[in-house]
Amino acid sequence: MRRDNEKYKTQRNWLIVLVLFLSVGLIGWIMYSGQQLNQVTHRTREQIAYANAQVKKEQKNESQIKQQADLRVATAENNNSNPETDSNKQLNQLSNDVFKTFYTFTPRTYVNRGNKLKGKLSELLLKKMFPSNIKKYAGTITAKLTDLQVFPHIVQGSTDKTAVVLVKYQSKYNTQDEMKSHQHLFRIHFDSKKNQIDEITDLGDLQQGSQGF
Repeated sequence: MRRDNEKYKTQRNWLIVLVLFLSVGLIGWIMYSGQQLNQVTHRTREQIAYANAQVKKEQKNESQIKQQADLRVATAENNNSNPETDSNKQLNQLSNDVFKTFYTFTPRTYVNRGNKLKGKLSELLLKKMFPSNIKKYAGTITAKLTDLQVFPHIVQGSTDKTAVVLVKYQSKYNTQDEMKSHQHLFRIHFDSKKNQIDEITDLGDLQQGSQGF
């Protein structure tokens, strides 16, 4: 009986030790888990703060880009590139007269177009666009200007201007044909002192497969 009591006590003591050991381990694990959770929470807060800072930085950059764009617009207007300025009105009107004359004709009026552009084109450009042998190119073509857009740009350090001109027109080779639409780009140079266009550069047709006239 005595041995049984001692055996029971021994087992109980070991059980107590085991419970204490497990309790200490559980407490340690809880403390470690708490530390890990705190670290994760801290890193998450840092990431959120960094993300917010990046958003603010991007918003600031977008604001700066918009301010720069507004400044470029204001500078362009101050540099007389506004389409409503007097010199640009002259350029627009002159471009319209020149290209309307150039792209509106019948076989009968084809040859005489150059006479209408005297004074509007420089003499050198007029001879280049309307050579003395122009009669042989008359053919049977009919054309009509349908729209014109002028995008002026001031020449730095000069009162002259350049502009890109988008020409939209229709043409047909014979009277029985249907009119076909075309779009063509040109770059022009405008001499503001003489109020003349003295250079026209062909930038090509915008419609693939279209060869113009």
